[in-house]
Amino acid sequence: MEGLNLRSVKAAKKTTGMRREVSLALEELDQNFEDVEAYAVIFPSNENIVRASLNLLVAMFKAIENLIGYFIKNKGEILSLVVIC
Repeated sequence: MEGLNLRSVKAAKKTTGMRREVSLALEELDQNFEDVEAYAVIFPSNENIVRASLNLLVAMFKAIENLIGYFIKNKGEILSLVVIC
């Protein structure tokens, strides 16, 4: 049982560290959106830049969606590990 507790604590600490890193990245996300918008505004007639900007925005939103899904899915698992301790 003690090994399980140690693994649970390590898993919880690692998850906390990952959440902190993700949180910092999300704080910078608004700047990324602004950068993409700036390129699209500066080069509105360049179809390649507009298309690339749109693709990048879609990828950013998909990444955010996946991130939210991951944390929602794993929140219960992480809490159950902590409760076992």
